[in-house]
Amino acid sequence: MKINILALIGFCIFSINSYADVSYSKLNRKQFAIESKFETNAEIQSKMIDMIEQKRFKEISDKAKYLLNSEEYNIDGKFKHTALLDSLLYIVNRSRVTSNNYFIENIAVGQEWIKAVPDSPLGYIYYALWVRQQAWKVRGGDYSANISKKNMKYFGEQSIRNLNFLFENYEVASKDPFYYYIVLLTLADLGMEEEYLKAYKDGVLKFPKQRVIYNTFMSYFNNNWFGENYDAISMVINDIQKLNPTDQEFNYYHIMYTANSYKYDLTKLNVNWGRVEQGAVNSLEKLASTRKTKDIQQLYCAYPGNKQRLERLFHSLKINQLDKSYIDESLSRCQS
Repeated sequence: MKINILALIGFCIFSINSYADVSYSKLNRKQFAIESKFETNAEIQSKMIDMIEQKRFKEISDKAKYLLNSEEYNIDGKFKHTALLDSLLYIVNRSRVTSNNYFIENIAVGQEWIKAVPDSPLGYIYYALWVRQQAWKVRGGDYSANISKKNMKYFGEQSIRNLNFLFENYEVASKDPFYYYIVLLTLADLGMEEEYLKAYKDGVLKFPKQRVIYNTFMSYFNNNWFGENYDAISMVINDIQKLNPTDQEFNYYHIMYTANSYKYDLTKLNVNWGRVEQGAVNSLEKLASTRKTKDIQQLYCAYPGNKQRLERLFHSLKINQLDKSYIDESLSRCQS
């Protein structure tokens, strides 16, 4: 992928500006969210399995629509909508083939969902996820050179049919950001890099706050897929800030956290750690939790020079919300 260097000017300007002072004033009054008041991923997944088995498609669709519009956060910092849709991915991706017709039966459930709630995007998404899963099952997960021509032909044909289905139902299916998740995955499967960029651009313009689109797009720039491309990663970092002008630092932190979790070398991205620090604080102001604090610690300690930032964070938090042993151990392991 060739990214126009002019598109990165905004990113460079963002990176040059340094924040000498990071405001922690609100954190010492911020109470950590109580994890027991939030559903665990396992609970969400279990409920989703039951609801699908009971064909409660409208109920699921209505809940997803409500959570998408409400922008409520989960304990881990993701939107609750993302946690709900992640449970669909769990159902599709889990290794639990129970019959010879396993994939056919589940694809049929997707078709039932579409028929029951045709104006909801979720049925289309669920159907397409299962079609892709079946195609990969036939193909196998080995390198393409080791796959039979027959299986590769089937995989390619099914992927193209699935993509056409998603495009044909764009008007309804693209009302949910996870439409772009399955579209991006399918385009990557087919190696369609130019269309991959177009789908990403369409998705982030429609859903600028939904990190699942940015994160999915970023995940394929490695040697197993489109190849290493730090221009593409820089473009994503620029886009998420430009499209969310009132929450730039918050999104700057989160996209850097994701880049680090995907094993990208942040030294190649001209990171402004002052902005990361302010964004981490802003994220905790939206919803503070032990889990999110540990995520920040993980990012800071992956690169030298951030130990003082971690110290400032720990000192700013309301007293007794973190174990002293955890604080001491984290600081001892963090690079100065």
